[in-house]
Amino acid sequence: MRSSRATGAAGSPPRRQGKALQHAFEALALARVVAVARPDNHGSRAVMDKIGLIHEGPVVVAGLPAVCYAQSRAGHLAHAAAARARA
Repeated sequence: MRSSRATGAAGSPPRRQGKALQHAFEALALARVVAVARPDNHGSRAVMDKIGLIHEGPVVVAGLPAVCYAQSRAGHLAHAAAARARA
């Protein structure tokens, strides 16, 4: 998931990415979402953690080191339910 201020999306990066994740699982009915970032991109990694993606480990993408985060639909629903319970 990429986000950009140029898209006109309102809210913080975690909020925008959380909405994208919700859309992926609820509207598109995807079974799994995978995201990658450079290992030193702490901001992106923090967003992926905050929206409930699970760190799966290092990967190589286009010959470059990266880290992989992912979430299943079931995991997303559990994370969303826990977030609602905390609110």
